[in-house]
Parts: sequence; structure tokens; C-alpha cells
Amino acid sequence: MKPGRVLLLLFALPWLANLAAAQTIQSLSPAAAQPGQTTEVLVQGTKLDEPLRVWTSLPAQIEVVPENVEAKDRTQVKLKVTVAADQPPQIGGLFVATAAGVSDAVFFAIDDLPSAGDNGKNHTLAEAQEIPHLVAIDGATDGPTADYYKLTLQAGQRLSVEVLAGRLGSALDPIVQLLDANGQELLAADDDASFGSDGRFSTTAATAGVHYLVIRDVRYRGGANFRYRLRVGDFPLVSTPFPAGASAGQTAQFDAAGAALTGVSPRTLTTSGAQRQQAIAFKSATGQSSALGTLVTAPHPQTLETEPNDTAETATRIALPCGINGRFHMAKDRDQFTFHAKAGSAYLFRPITRSIGSPCYLQLSVFKPDGALLAEAPVTDADEQSLTVTIPADGTYRLVVEDLLRRGGPEYAWHVEATSFAGVSLQLKPDANTRHKFALAKNGAISIEVLATRQGYDGPITLAVEPADRGFVLLNNVIGEKQPAARMIIVAPPTLGVGDALGLRIVGTLERNGQQFAVPVSTAALIRVKSPTLAYPPAWLDGLLPVAVTNDAPELYTITPSVPQVLYPRSTAQRGLTLTMDRKQGEFKDPLTVLTPNLPPGVTAEIKREGNGPQEKYNVVLKAPRDIAAAKHDLQFHCYGEMAGQGRLLTVSVPLNVITPLTTTLTPEGPISPGQKQKVKVTIARYQADGVEDKQPVTIKWKKLPPGVTAAGDATIAADQTETIVELSAAADAAVGPFAGLLVEAVTKFQDSDVTLDSAPANWEVK
Repeated sequence: MKPGRVLLLLFALPWLANLAAAQTIQSLSPAAAQPGQTTEVLVQGTKLDEPLRVWTSLPAQIEVVPENVEAKDRTQVKLKVTVAADQPPQIGGLFVATAAGVSDAVFFAIDDLPSAGDNGKNHTLAEAQEIPHLVAIDGATDGPTADYYKLTLQAGQRLSVEVLAGRLGSALDPIVQLLDANGQELLAADDDASFGSDGRFSTTAATAGVHYLVIRDVRYRGGANFRYRLRVGDFPLVSTPFPAGASAGQTAQFDAAGAALTGVSPRTLTTSGAQRQQAIAFKSATGQSSALGTLVTAPHPQTLETEPNDTAETATRIALPCGINGRFHMAKDRDQFTFHAKAGSAYLFRPITRSIGSPCYLQLSVFKPDGALLAEAPVTDADEQSLTVTIPADGTYRLVVEDLLRRGGPEYAWHVEATSFAGVSLQLKPDANTRHKFALAKNGAISIEVLATRQGYDGPITLAVEPADRGFVLLNNVIGEKQPAARMIIVAPPTLGVGDALGLRIVGTLERNGQQFAVPVSTAALIRVKSPTLAYPPAWLDGLLPVAVTNDAPELYTITPSVPQVLYPRSTAQRGLTLTMDRKQGEFKDPLTVLTPNLPPGVTAEIKREGNGPQEKYNVVLKAPRDIAAAKHDLQFHCYGEMAGQGRLLTVSVPLNVITPLTTTLTPEGPISPGQKQKVKVTIARYQADGVEDKQPVTIKWKKLPPGVTAAGDATIAADQTETIVELSAAADAAVGPFAGLLVEAVTKFQDSDVTLDSAPANWEVK
């Protein structure tokens, strides 16, 4: 192996490295495991201490070999990766977690070709590294020099070569050449219609003897991020399966779509019920190595185009939701489909082509029943441009699918997901500073901001974490009505173990037009910002949040409420308290997030930060409806702070006692007669409990009197009194009869808050 070349076998995502002094994986050797075997993989990196766990997207069993378990700051560890014999070749990934943090995610593959490494001494024809006919070489380019490989072929022997580079996030733009024994070029492969810069070719050796493979970057660049996996075998050149999509959990037959398919038979496969994409392999009848294929799986039914369907009259009938599968058999082919839809329905048509190996750039259009254009996907720099439509009236509509460049051929298979549209998409902010791998302390929490792009739906979105069975506690996990984002806080449950490796995902749920939707949170835009060389983020990576469960985090702060309880007088406009934060770590500078998720119905809380530094205050203003019932509540303040990626949550409980500070009773001395006067006794009872007593003057205002009955004016009960006598007068023409609901309004103060409460209604009579 070349000196310093351990980095070159790493298929890593460097944009994930955002925790100081975090674990790193610098290389995996080999970079793939073979089906039906246990492969020992050497992981080299930093801080690979026990306890160490591995998360992988691949269908593989991974065991950490127990070596030097007491050592600190280990730089390497061995894994035993066991893959079942029936698993097809595929590209996935893994990351490691320890008690101190989580590593970057790195690409790792299952490959039925045996692995070998670039020896570092193969930069000329004379120094070419000898390899067998069936092998996959993990290496990297060195800049101005190329890597040479020497192999012996028999006349008529099939030779297939492909480079995995861009599909692994590598910066390498490779060109690979086949030379004869004299070093003369027989053919060269640069960009590929299906896989972009990852060139490939398949040929038959014209003569027996020595041949050479040469690989380099087209611009003669090199270094740790210019890595490749050079697959050399006898596999067919498959782009995608056909059909490219299947219903999850169903058994179906798939042909190979591609440019070189001699001797390839259809495959019968039962699809997984748990994945969005699934690997499918194809071999020729006599081949020993497989082509890598990707199949889209979905919960809804699948439709296959029925040719001819290139006109409105011959369009294939479909029923939404469904997956639509087709192929452009020739240049300028157009595939058309009709579907019935009701007014107000919203649909999303999402092409899946380039990301699974199809060369198609789909252009989608929907036409009204009268043939007029309803909507057309815009032409952008996106390789897979979706189309959303809202149906204006009941009727039969037509979807037209065509290649943007009007190309066609046997490899031009395509897939479109046609589903009801939730009216919103969710993602993490596509910014270089966005964190999405986390060290979650056993006594801690993490925060994640989820952005909502709304298109026709303004309602609330509830966020949940998958896998749901781990018992996470979620706070602030609802994106409110018309809101663009929410910063969700995820609290570690006590069942997690130190060193656990978790691959979390976030899903938003909502209801629109009576239909339930689950919308996954995507990180695809973030991946493209931080790893622009990765053209198509694979399904296993999109939305993945790597998490390591770490040791207990240090105490960052304490919270002290200003009062032991909040007495909230009924009818009061607002009451307040102050939470004082005392910082315990000098490096902890950030403000707190203070949440109040369990407020009583109708009660709101407004929280404002005051000051900063070692101590700072959070002033809380509580507001309640005037008619709120007297009751005791447990008011909880969830206070979240974060330092260097480590989050802590403190919960402070303060009793909220909604009280009736004053009750007023009316007692007439008897009925009142027209033209006469009568006395009414007004009695008050002030709140007095738990040592709280606040005697204030009370003003009595008459609110409801019988017609023709009046009071001389407001009355006052002194602070040291509990009753007063009020004299009322009845006019000579006052209406005679019983009167229900004699009422006064008592106005006073309680602990500096204005209080206005009605008396209990009293029955009276004009007689």
C-alpha cells in the first residue's frame, strides 16, 4: 500500500465532521465485504475507544473484535462483517459511536468481487500492478501520475470495468483506459450516460495475453478525496432494472435495462417492506460477477406503461396514488397516462431516474380534460424535477412523460411516484454550519431545527423520531399553524447505553383534506451543500442523523424561580415570575430555550431574556382567560442549554394556583316597593390561605338591577371591613314582579394586580 494511502480507501462524507475532538474514521480496509463470507475490516481513525458500536445501513452483521479494550485514544479497530450469501452487491454506509462521540458516516459496500488495494508503485507501464481478472481495487489518484494495472486475458474473454467514485462522494473525475500489451489504447471510458463521471465499459478481448488498465483524474488531480473503487470483472453494464419500481413486499420479475446486456436473464425478486430503495443484481448466464442495480420500493401499487401510449388517444390508464414505470424505446418517445381526479385534490409527481442509474432527465406535464395545459415541471438545474398540481374540477386528466433531451434507447427506463401531495416538505437547513450528527449524553438532550416549505397547507405538523421504540421524549415538536420551522428538543431516555450507535430519522405527520400524511425530513439539500461531489445522496443517507450515546454531560447551569408558587387571581390580566440562570461552566455562553408545554387550557406564557453573563434572567408573563376556573396546576419550565454540541435539559416545577381572590354575596333585607327604598347588605370574603392575605379596599359597582331601581352610586368596603349596607330606590312606576340575577361587580387589587369579579347573583322582588 502507498505510504500515507490509508486515507485513500475511505469513502467518507467529510461534511459530517462538526464535533470538536470527535471520533473519526480515516480508512476502511477493505472497503467492501463479500456475500457468503465474514470479512475482517481494519478501521483506522482517532478516538476509537471502547465501548464502541457500529451502525450500518447494509444487511450485514458487524462484530467489533475485542483487542486492546483498555487502551485510550485507539487509532484502529477490527470489525468482522458477515454478509449472507443471497445479498446482492450494493453501496451503503456505516459510522461508529463511542462513549465520547460519533464518527463521520463512511461509504461501505457489499461486492461479490474480491477486494485488493492500490500498491502505490504502479505509476508507469513497467511498474503496473498485477491483478486478477475478477477484482475490485480500492485506491486514489496521485495527481499528475496515473495508476496502472496489469491483467492477462484469454481471446474472446469478457472484460467489464467500472469506476465507483462520484457515487461515493469522491472528488475524482476519472478516465479509465484499456491498453494492449504494447501500451496502445484499445478503448477509453470517461463520462457515462447513466452514472455521470463514473465511467465504465464492457468488451471482449480480441487476442490473448497481457492487457493494461490505466486510471487517472481527467484534470490530473489527486489526494485523499480523489479515491476510487475500480471494479474489474465480467458483469453486464446495467443501468436500472425494468420496471424500475415495485410495491413493497411483493414478488415481481425484473429485466435489466442497460447498454451491454448479453446473456442477462430476468430476475424474480421479493421486495422489502421497509426500504425506499433496494439493491438488485444482474449477472450474465456465464458470469461470475454482478452489476449493481437499484430498485425503487413503495407502499402503493405499481403501473407499467402499455405501448403504444405516445398519444392522448392511446394513453395508459392509471389510478392514483401509484408508481409509474416506463421506458423510452427510441428517441423522441413520449409516454402518456390518464387518471381521474376530483376538484381540490393535490398530487405530487416525483421522478426517480438519475439517482438510481437511469440516464433520463424527465420532463413532466399535466393536461386538463379539454387538452389545455394545467401544469408543467420547470426546467432547472435539478436532475429530478418534481411537479405538483391542484385539480380545478372533476374529470380525466393526462400526464405526459418525456426525456428533456428527447433521447431514448434500451437503458432509458424511468420511474415516477404519483401520490397525494401533503402540501409541505421538511428538511434541515442547507447551511454549512447546520449540525446533524450528535453526541447525546445519557443525562442530556439535543436540539434539531426542522424547516417547513409550505405549498397549500398551513396547518400544524407534528414531528416524531424513528425508531419510535427507543423511548425518546420530544419537546417543542410541533411546527405551528403557518409557521416555517420548529426547534425540536430530543431528550435521552434512561434505557440508552453508553456507546450506543443510533441512526435516527425525523418524520412529520399532518392531516390535509381528511387524509393523513407522513412526510420524512430530508437532508439531501444539506448534503449537497457540504459534500458537493456527491451527485445523488443515496436513500440510506438522506435524512440520517448519526447519534452516539455518551457519558453524562457536566452541569452547565442551575435555574432558580423567583417565587415558590404563582398565585394567579381570577380575572387578572397577567401574572409573572422570573427564572434566574446561574452558569456553572465558563465556556457555556449560549442563551437558554425555555419551553412550557403543559400550560392549562387557555393559559399562555411569554418569555423574555434579560441580560447575559454568569447570571441572567428569563421573565415569564402568564396570561389566562378572565373566566378561568380556580384550580391548582403543576407549571413546568423545560430549560434547554447547549455547549459544544452537548445539550442539557433542566425541568423546574412551579405550582400555579389559580385562585378566587374575592367572593361577593348580596343579601336584600326584603322586597322593594315602587316609590320606596330598601337596603341590601354586601358581604365580601377575601382570599386567605397558605399564609397569604392581602386586605385591600373593594369598590362595589352595581351591574344588574330591576327596571326602575337605582343606586346612589358606587360603594366602598374599607380594607379592614368585610361588608357594607347599600340603599336602593325604586321609581313610582317601577315594574312589579320577581327579579332573578341581582348583580354587582367588585373591583380591588390583589398583590398589585387589578381584580374585577362579579358577585353571586341574588333573587329579589319588586312588590
